[in-house]
Amino acid sequence: MLLLDECDSFFDAEADAGFPQTTRLRDLMSATERRFKPVFAGLHQVQRFAGLPNQPLAEAHFGRALGIGPLSPGPAYRLLQEPAEALGINFAHDSLIHRLLAYCNYHPKLLQVAGEALVSEALASRTPDGPPWTIDNDILERVIGSPDLRRRIRDTVRLNLNLDPRYKVIALLIAHNAHTHGVENSMSTRALRQQCAEWWPESFTHHTADEFRVLLEEMVGLGILANERDGWRLRSSNVLRLLGTPDAIEEELHAHDPNDTSTRLSISQARRPLPGARISPLTEQQIAGLVRRNNALRIVLGTDATCLDDVTTALADQQQRTPSELAPLIQPTTLHAYRQALSAGKARSPHRLIVSDMRRFKPDAVDTALRDAITRQPASGVTRCVIALIDAGNREHLEVLSHYAEEDILVPLQRATTDGIRSWVTPTDVLTAFNAPEDRRRLFSVTGGWPILLNQAAELAATRHSAPDICRTLHDALATPAGANQLLEAAALTGPALQGILHDLSELDEPLPEDDLVDLLTSDHPDATDALATLRHLSALTETPGTDDSALEATIATAWRAHGPR
Repeated sequence: MLLLDECDSFFDAEADAGFPQTTRLRDLMSATERRFKPVFAGLHQVQRFAGLPNQPLAEAHFGRALGIGPLSPGPAYRLLQEPAEALGINFAHDSLIHRLLAYCNYHPKLLQVAGEALVSEALASRTPDGPPWTIDNDILERVIGSPDLRRRIRDTVRLNLNLDPRYKVIALLIAHNAHTHGVENSMSTRALRQQCAEWWPESFTHHTADEFRVLLEEMVGLGILANERDGWRLRSSNVLRLLGTPDAIEEELHAHDPNDTSTRLSISQARRPLPGARISPLTEQQIAGLVRRNNALRIVLGTDATCLDDVTTALADQQQRTPSELAPLIQPTTLHAYRQALSAGKARSPHRLIVSDMRRFKPDAVDTALRDAITRQPASGVTRCVIALIDAGNREHLEVLSHYAEEDILVPLQRATTDGIRSWVTPTDVLTAFNAPEDRRRLFSVTGGWPILLNQAAELAATRHSAPDICRTLHDALATPAGANQLLEAAALTGPALQGILHDLSELDEPLPEDDLVDLLTSDHPDATDALATLRHLSALTETPGTDDSALEATIATAWRAHGPR
């Protein structure tokens, strides 16, 4: 067994290079029939990497990832009580143990530190008539009041927050809310995301709902947050105490450096090739969220341009890779079959994905189907995720979604990034024309990362066209009225409601901050705020990294200026 620690930077480098060393270790394990096995340990980057299904360490190859974080109450209780009992030390009553567990946030490292201090204090106070010796309230007070223990607990919490500067901003805002409304009060994902964007627009403004949700789930794994039905809160009052007073929290928020760089794992934007060398409309991070074993509702929002039709294919591909974890996809075609599927299933059976294409539903039917997904739960021990496919260009459907906690359930399809294109191209023989970085950059420039255009590139590559020929063919097609209108229609951008604001956005010379865009557009377009939100759902806006500046995506802007509806 090869034990490897501090693997966060290693995985970053591996993802950028296409996993050469990780793949060699995996192949060695397979060649030795698992008599050799590497074990990777680390912090948040390892946690992110382990949650992605399409990489060499995916569960099908190396087994289930283990999160080492706060203990559950039973094991935490035994970690204090059993060693003390073996040393002839008893607790006067159980409430003392539970008090110390809460003080240490159930963290095993801190429980060991506190336990050592308790044993030392108890033995220093022992009497000749023992053992057993008793830990009473006075001894516990001396240990809890120890400046050294308090410092070590505070340093552990701060160490986790400093892993990613976004963690600190999130934790401080929830702590501020806890001081105002109580530590048990939860913040909704939407309210928390809005506040984060206000305090640090350069980092948070451009997070999609599912990307932000992943950050919060990481903080749960680190023992900082707890996830309640109605939102997110700090894991305990002790975490709140360690974060400081209301004044100290406000001071730290104001002192936050907006130029801090958040850590991202490039593979989170990776996309797998589907049959026919088509690019997956879902990132690996999105697939990981959709197949996570819990009872959930997720709404995948997309258009023909972001290849919403291929979502089912991508999920079926994942099911075929992990058949022991995922049951075959369930695609009900009637209301009766849909409702039956919601509450069906057997305990301890593979996780079930219920995919419902709601694009042709009337608004009332969409609302009913979504409410059914929330209220009709399966039996204990059964898990299923309802995945509703919704057209991002259907304004009536978007109005229905506005009545739900969108931040918790939306999975918006986006244009592929350069990392996404690289991961799609690398394992696919048909796409070897784009193995060179400069050819991939040219492809991204021509297509804007729109999946519909990337799939056209794959079709051309299958006929042995070279990368320059493919890019030139796509460019020339988009320069024609037919090609430009085909893209605009696929992106749901030809309807009359958006024509005016699209025209004005296409005339802008440079990106502008969100507030400036709204101020500029509102005089001619009173619904500018809602229209910009719709364009984001359609993936038609692009953001400047490190700022809150937005502009119409370049491929769309060019097509609109040349051949858009008038």
